[in-house]
Amino acid sequence: MRNRRQCIRCALTGVSLEPSTHGETLDVSETGIAWLSPEPYIPGDVITLDAPALGEALGLPGHRLVARVRDLAEVDETHWRIGAELVAPSERVAVGLRRAVLRLQRQGQELGDHVVDVLVLPHL
Repeated sequence: MRNRRQCIRCALTGVSLEPSTHGETLDVSETGIAWLSPEPYIPGDVITLDAPALGEALGLPGHRLVARVRDLAEVDETHWRIGAELVAPSERVAVGLRRAVLRLQRQGQELGDHVVDVLVLPHL
């Protein structure tokens, strides 16, 4: 799967997307989100993610994320990996996502095995 994210992504696994959609998160960035779904959403579908557990995990309780499906990959016979870009997040949501990604990086979660962005900093 080709990386299309404009920003660094971090692993955010196992967060429920109920009730808005079935499935659990895989990763998040300032510009997108990926999740494991029992439903094969079609690229171009626009989905509102109104999931309390996701809002809490991102430090954005009560916020909805609107995402456009960009990528669909079959994981097994009953699950698909959905990759989606966020659609016009407000400045408050964008700042909240940036903070969430930085927090996840500090916790070392940016190196999940499905995450393709790796930062290598020079030794000083």
